[in-house]
Amino acid sequence: MDNTTTTTTTTTIESTLPNTTTPSVDTTTPAAIDAAAAPTVALTKNQKKRAKDKAKKLKQKEQGTSSSKQTKAVVEEEESEDDKFERQLEWAIAQLELGTQRKDAQKEQVAEAQSVIRKLKSNKNSMVQKAHLMHVVFGAKLEKKMKEMPIPEIYYIEKRKKLEEAEALKKQQEEEKLKQQEEVKDQVKP
Repeated sequence: MDNTTTTTTTTTIESTLPNTTTPSVDTTTPAAIDAAAAPTVALTKNQKKRAKDKAKKLKQKEQGTSSSKQTKAVVEEEESEDDKFERQLEWAIAQLELGTQRKDAQKEQVAEAQSVIRKLKSNKNSMVQKAHLMHVVFGAKLEKKMKEMPIPEIYYIEKRKKLEEAEALKKQQEEEKLKQQEEVKDQVKP
């Protein structure tokens, strides 16, 4: 269609509508032609929302901003949620381990704490299950409790010491295994 036909079509439609003022609209695009040719119908809330979202996306495309920037922001937000969960999980495990080390802790308390620690460390339990378990054990305001009772430095020192001991033990076991394999090779050779 050429521009003269478009103008004629919109003028004809406008003249058939009683007492309506016409806003200045670009009538050269095919979408504008279709919109002008369609009769005026009341839109539902969902239709208005979709039209508004579509207009936003179109405007963003025209401005050159891609939705990838928004996607990156969403990913960063998700990562921060994961980081927050990991901090909460680490704090909960630390508090439970410190609770088991108390001198006045009863056997039942220690057993229950160890059970919760095992569940929190398990890969079988989902994040939702772990979050629920932390909520049950520590209450709803976990962030507030984390601020009130931070993990003491001695916990990190002991944890690092245990890790180093475990690594040293593992290395020693590997060396012994290699020695045994060499001895077996030497015995097999004539």
